[in-house]
Amino acid sequence: MSDFIKYLFIFPCLWCANSFAITQTQWDGNFRVEELGEQLNDGSQVFLQYNLKIDSKNNRASLSMTTWHAGITCIGDYSLKINSDVLALYYNG
Repeated sequence: MSDFIKYLFIFPCLWCANSFAITQTQWDGNFRVEELGEQLNDGSQVFLQYNLKIDSKNNRASLSMTTWHAGITCIGDYSLKINSDVLALYYNG
């Protein structure tokens, strides 16, 4: 009987400690994508490098970019939502 009482006490303590732990999602981490674009008149080639850092625990993502000859960028902070295993990013600025 004493073993039963001991486990009865330990199990809820372990469950409470683990029930509030936030696990990482499959998207968490740092990601890099490199792209080579069209060749320009001067012989150089457009280069784009996107660096995406996703932190689902804090519900945010951050995009930085290295580029030559690209006028439009989408760098900045994003909020994110995970719905039905789909990650959606919303631009914050």
